[in-house]
Amino acid sequence: MVRRTPSDIPTAPLVSERVRLEYSEAENRHSWNGAWLWLLSGLFYGASWPSFEGINLSFLAWIAFVPLFVFLERNRHRFWASMGGAYAAMVVFGACSAGWLFEFPRPVEEIAVIFFLEEFYFFVPFLPFYFLQRRLGFQRALWLFPLMWTVWEWTYLDLEFTMGTHLSAYSQSSNLWLVQFVDLTGMWGVSLWLMTVNVLVYQLFVGSDGELKAPQYYRKFGLALAVLFVLPLTYSGYAYLRYDEPTGKSLTVSVLPTRYEAAFLTNARAVFERTLHRTDSLAYYRAEAGQHSDLYVWPETGTAYTLDFANVGPLLQQAATDWNAAL
Repeated sequence: MVRRTPSDIPTAPLVSERVRLEYSEAENRHSWNGAWLWLLSGLFYGASWPSFEGINLSFLAWIAFVPLFVFLERNRHRFWASMGGAYAAMVVFGACSAGWLFEFPRPVEEIAVIFFLEEFYFFVPFLPFYFLQRRLGFQRALWLFPLMWTVWEWTYLDLEFTMGTHLSAYSQSSNLWLVQFVDLTGMWGVSLWLMTVNVLVYQLFVGSDGELKAPQYYRKFGLALAVLFVLPLTYSGYAYLRYDEPTGKSLTVSVLPTRYEAAFLTNARAVFERTLHRTDSLAYYRAEAGQHSDLYVWPETGTAYTLDFANVGPLLQQAATDWNAAL
């Protein structure tokens, strides 16, 4: 009979440690294997922006966050993996929608700081979401994400040195036929609608965990998704019919084109003078043709935001008087 000592017997802690190590390695591999999900979300969201004239890919924003939601759900217990993926998705989005920042004649390091800080702003809602889903569960917390996203965008717009053109509602700026309800809710309603569509698409096609659910499951979320499109379309039709034949006095509005090169925008005085000259020319030619504009609209690039032009008020007042129009 062989006599064994206690040191010959494998102990439970050694086995447990080995299993824990293998599980940790598998978890790390799993988190990296899903990198294509946040990459796809960033590409979809960036491509949905109205960056190219004549190309409308805004529908991609309706599903852009679905792959990212899948990635976050897979990594719901791994803070650095989930947050890293969320931030990376926003960086890819920024590269598609705000790559023009690097055209400015500034040191690349300065532009890079601005760029990565800007994308961090849009990553912020994912931070409280991570802790919320740890407490409530991923599915429950996801229903609150549209509200969290919209509240943060509203807060973001009031911060210093931010770019309002990155708000999610702008992805739908070519779809006035669908988001006409913006005249009721403002752009925040569009942001809330857009994120809610993403959540419903996720719940409908992914939230079932790959298992075949009862017909009632798909009918419930499918109906909710349909309502999110039917109601806006109904209101758009109502608004179109309501204003199809305006009554009362009509106004003629002229919008000045100010598509200046990025390098040119750094010369504040030249930008102001060129915009003013264009308006003068337009007013002159319209008067020669027996026409008149009641209102001239300058886009925000019409005048640079600088205190050097704090005294242009009287000049613009005189110009508007000469045009016999409002500016």
